[in-house]
Formats: sequence, structure tokens, C-alpha cells
Amino acid sequence: MNNKEAKKEIASLKESIDFLKSNSKRFSDQVLKLQKKIDSYEQTKSEFTDKLVALETELANEASAKRSVMRLLKQYPQLELEDESDHDEGERGTYLWLYGPFDGDDENDPYYDEHYMDDWVECYQRCLTYAKCIDNYCSVTEET
Repeated sequence: MNNKEAKKEIASLKESIDFLKSNSKRFSDQVLKLQKKIDSYEQTKSEFTDKLVALETELANEASAKRSVMRLLKQYPQLELEDESDHDEGERGTYLWLYGPFDGDDENDPYYDEHYMDDWVECYQRCLTYAKCIDNYCSVTEET
């Protein structure tokens, strides 16, 4: 091989290597930036998914609680529910008032002066409390 040609090819190869290193570094930087974007998008997607699951679970719990409340209302006619949810134009939400077997001024009422609720799960819990009061009262009156 000719020295002149070999030196010329060495210089050309070094130039090509430098070009490839430069491009490789530039592309690596771009890949890192893109990976950061991908990670950010994945994090946001994960957060949205968590919120979606939480909302779907909350809706399912509310629907289940509402069905349970309706069942208890049929079983215990002493319970009175006023449901004004989503009834007026522009109003959205759950607006419930539950009254048990107690006289309006009865301080023995576990929810004395606190009959408003804004979700069915809480309403169901209160219905269970009132049902227990009714069952206890009935068992006391049956013994006498």
C-alpha cells in the first residue's frame, strides 16, 4: 500500500469516525430527551389511570349503596328519605336528608339535627344505624 494513500485513508476514516461520534452523541442526547418525555407521559398516564379507577370505584360504591338504601327503606318503613339530587336545572350532585324513627326534637336520635348527606355511602351507613335502633327498640318492646 502506498503511504500517501494510506495516510489519506486514515485521515478520511478519522474524519468519518469523528462525524459518527458527533452524530451518535447528538442522537443519544435526543434519545435521552425523548425518554424523559416518554417517562413523563407514562407518569401522567398512570396518574390518569389511578384517577379513572378511583372514580369508577366511587361510582360503583355509590350505586351499590343506593341500591342498599332502597332495600332498607322498603324493609324499614320508619325511615324517611328525601332525595333532591340533580332535580333542579343546573344543579348537579347528591342532596339527601334521612330521618329515622325519632321525633324531630328527640336528642336520642343519633343524627339529631344532622340529617343532610351528600353521598349514598354515608346514607347507607346512617340507614344501618337507624335500622339497628329500630331493631333494638322492637326487641325491647317485644320483651315487655
